[in-house]
Amino acid sequence: ALVGKAGSGELAERMLTTVCLVGDQFQTFATHPAVWTVSGFVAEVRRGCFDNLRGPLSISWGQGVTGYDREFVRDGLRARGLLDSVLLAGEEPALVNRSRTHKQREANAVLAGLRRTSEDTYRASLRLHPENEFLLDHQSGEHLQGMVVIEAFRQMFISVCEQFVAVRWPERRYCYIWHGMDLRFQNFLFPVQADVDCRIRD
Repeated sequence: ALVGKAGSGELAERMLTTVCLVGDQFQTFATHPAVWTVSGFVAEVRRGCFDNLRGPLSISWGQGVTGYDREFVRDGLRARGLLDSVLLAGEEPALVNRSRTHKQREANAVLAGLRRTSEDTYRASLRLHPENEFLLDHQSGEHLQGMVVIEAFRQMFISVCEQFVAVRWPERRYCYIWHGMDLRFQNFLFPVQADVDCRIRD
């Protein structure tokens, strides 16, 4: 069950099973029930808000949360003696590396755990660093801006080509050229866990 936020005393009396932590830049999205920013969550932990929960607390990681942030959360829980009673989501898969994404700064690589799922399909996890170029100057609302989605698909195309196609001819070096792009947005993308799928048609 997901519960809304309340004063520290009220929250301690409720069963809280799952919360999603997002990076501090997504504070507008963190107004939703069971969603907290990293800093907001640790502040509540330090105040003792979670000391008397009647059930286990499960934490999932949203976007904008780094390994540095995760350790900050663990330290906050450990200091209150809560770490052993909290279920933390597993670590993120490895970030797709520079030679495949063609991004020089790690903060601008947006894919992790790239893998083949069938003969012609591929999947990777969306992973946004808080200092990603698309978050620094236009993160004013609850959802991720469309350019983040477009960049994720762009990196997916290049990474799939590098990891699964070009690798067949290691003596060659390739450039990747877009001839066109047809975009349709059917829904908003919020800063929670998400996957990017790719199908090669030809």
